[in-house]
Amino acid sequence: MLFLIFLTNLITSYGFDCKSENSFQQVEASTLYCSQSETVCHLELTVEILQSMVFYETNLKGQRSPRGHMAFPEESTSHLCRADGQKLFQNFSAPVTVDGISRMYYAINGQMPGPTIIAYEGQILNVKVNNLIKGEPVTIHWHGMHQRGNNWMDGVGHVTQCPIQPGASFTYTFTASEVGTHWYHSHVASQRTDGLYGGLIVREREDCKDVYVDKPEEHTLILQDWYQEWSVDTFMRIHTTVGYYPDGPQGGRYNNTHGPDGTDVGGYPFWSGLINGKGRHYYKNTDGRCVSNGAPLRTFTVEKGKLHRFRVVGAQSNYAFKFSIQGHKFQIYASDGFRLKLSDPVDYLIVHSGERYDILVRADKPSWSYWIRAETLEVDSIAPCPHLHRADAILKYATAPAEEREPIEMERTCTSSTPCVVVNCPFKDYPSHMNMTCKGIHEFEPLLSDLPPDSEEVNNIFLNFGFHGQRRILRSTINGISFKPPPHVRGIPQNGDSYSKEEESIYYASSCNRGTNCDEDGFCFCTHMINITYGSTVQLIMSNVDPDTIAHPTHIHGHGLDIVAVGYPPYNPSTGKVAGQTPDMKCLDQTCSRTTWTNPPEIKLDRPAVKKDTVIIPAAGYVVVRFKADNPGVWLLHCHIEPHHLEGMALVINEAADRQEPPPKDFPKCHSKFQVDIEAFKRRHEAITKEHSKNKECPCKQTQSYSSAVFTWIKCARFIIGIILASILALNAAVTWAVYHLTVKHQKRSIQLKYCTCCSLRLFRAVSGTILFLMSFSLIFLCALSMT
Repeated sequence: MLFLIFLTNLITSYGFDCKSENSFQQVEASTLYCSQSETVCHLELTVEILQSMVFYETNLKGQRSPRGHMAFPEESTSHLCRADGQKLFQNFSAPVTVDGISRMYYAINGQMPGPTIIAYEGQILNVKVNNLIKGEPVTIHWHGMHQRGNNWMDGVGHVTQCPIQPGASFTYTFTASEVGTHWYHSHVASQRTDGLYGGLIVREREDCKDVYVDKPEEHTLILQDWYQEWSVDTFMRIHTTVGYYPDGPQGGRYNNTHGPDGTDVGGYPFWSGLINGKGRHYYKNTDGRCVSNGAPLRTFTVEKGKLHRFRVVGAQSNYAFKFSIQGHKFQIYASDGFRLKLSDPVDYLIVHSGERYDILVRADKPSWSYWIRAETLEVDSIAPCPHLHRADAILKYATAPAEEREPIEMERTCTSSTPCVVVNCPFKDYPSHMNMTCKGIHEFEPLLSDLPPDSEEVNNIFLNFGFHGQRRILRSTINGISFKPPPHVRGIPQNGDSYSKEEESIYYASSCNRGTNCDEDGFCFCTHMINITYGSTVQLIMSNVDPDTIAHPTHIHGHGLDIVAVGYPPYNPSTGKVAGQTPDMKCLDQTCSRTTWTNPPEIKLDRPAVKKDTVIIPAAGYVVVRFKADNPGVWLLHCHIEPHHLEGMALVINEAADRQEPPPKDFPKCHSKFQVDIEAFKRRHEAITKEHSKNKECPCKQTQSYSSAVFTWIKCARFIIGIILASILALNAAVTWAVYHLTVKHQKRSIQLKYCTCCSLRLFRAVSGTILFLMSFSLIFLCALSMT
């Protein structure tokens, strides 16, 4: 409770009063607007790494410094103020709390998620992206934008562009041609999982403001699953230790959790859920009760009696979420930007990674606050608080009481007589005892009357999504092939100013040969590319026939897909669990990396089909989609579960290679190979070695130019004087010893020698001291002269 009070009141504004602990105001994510009158909308995004739960110091211009103050639960504003009541620092930026636990995250314009971009249909967006991440490249994919005739702006690292290097910038220029709810995110490594994403809303020029309230800057909800550790650490843990979590909820090796149909839904432990970058972590306290850390949540305000359009974006890396609003039903308005005819209100909506849904909610309940919930599909987790694996937010009526109170818990009642309706299940239906009934998104009716594409010759492409190889968890594949990023961006000359499309096509075709790129288990690792011709009707039969079944949300770049058939596996009638693979397909090899039909479904082309760019392949089932090959380019098709994509569940569709546009002028290049000319290096090495050997000789013997002759003789003189000085010192020591020895032996103050009639120790010291002084002075003078 203390944490809730602290963060609700202390989440900073840009200035606060040290005399009042309640002077902090929560700062919501900003929005980047494009004016409807603009033909070209110029925007700028700056990407960097920041720390959550930190008050960053800012100057008077609002520029953030690396210096900051951690927002710990047990602290108060007094830690930010001096004893005399003055501010410890002049200004602070608003901290990003995420789930109330401090860790690093990717920030866009200083926030997470990044600012929601609101543009209008047909506008040209000119978005400059600055990469301030130290040591990491980045790209931005505009998820939902088909980039027609503009493949170079699709934002896929090493496929359509070279990633933006640290300290560099890249300007994306594209047309906002696809209306609806979309988003943008990084397409490099697992940066999206750590917060590198934001909303992208393309509004219709003429909308329905008189029918419903549409405020995308206020009513866009981005769902995300959030993890305790940096995503690269999680990904490497999956790879190197095969799911071992020493401090995990299962005390070591993690066993996947399952959904109502008995198939996998959680590949690694759930930690927190976020809505618009805010959420709470739930845990068991010392009393054994499940509690939260009280971190602040997002609040969405509605006007009583009015119909509101909410936009829901699935930015998860792993878990699908079952979305609901306490006490309210809603209608599905659009999916992935494609309009649907309104049907009866529903209770729940399952949102998978990459999907977007527009829903209409009528605010016709008592003026109060209600929970917005996004729960995982897990039914058998043994984590400490599995029923709290969710993301939370608050729906608040504008006329609700002003005091800050959280909604009262009220369970939604689902009975056998009035079952709850759930849209977009990744399985055919819920078990009967759960009193829920599923309605597939493909069962809706599209608003537009366009029929699926058809022609005399249809290019049927079978794609089986699965896990292959001895260590199956590490090898996500399509048709047994794990995608290897290409050596360079297709179509960009790497050396010189020209390239051969024919040679490049031969390379890509030969780079994924089953005879040379596969091991004895049938696992292949290469650049998986499918060539399709312009104007052809492409029918993708995407199956999920694999023993380790999990539903795959699959996203295609550059197109919308007409869903013409969906097939499910058989289910146990009493438990509702999957009882085998779909009977409509069979395997073509022992590892079942490839499939074909045994009982083809009826493909109905005489009625409009629901169109999406992210479709769900049911576990142990399949989905059949169609599109017209009318957008030349190289388009990525991949599972949108982040680890699956990174492990290789992806391929490139090379569409109409003969019609693809060349890259824009001065488009960045990323050389895929570099090798020094060995013979040239050897010649250079010999020359350097020879020069180095010369420097070791006495400088007096080297032939010097007149300009360096004086310096050389100074060095020589210094060398000679040094030797003389050392000799005199040695002689001085010897003579001193001899004189002293003889005078002491004969008990005389002086002795008679052949060359010294009156040699005394005092006399010798005086003479030798004078010589030493002169020689030392000469040596110091020469050293000083050589340094000038």
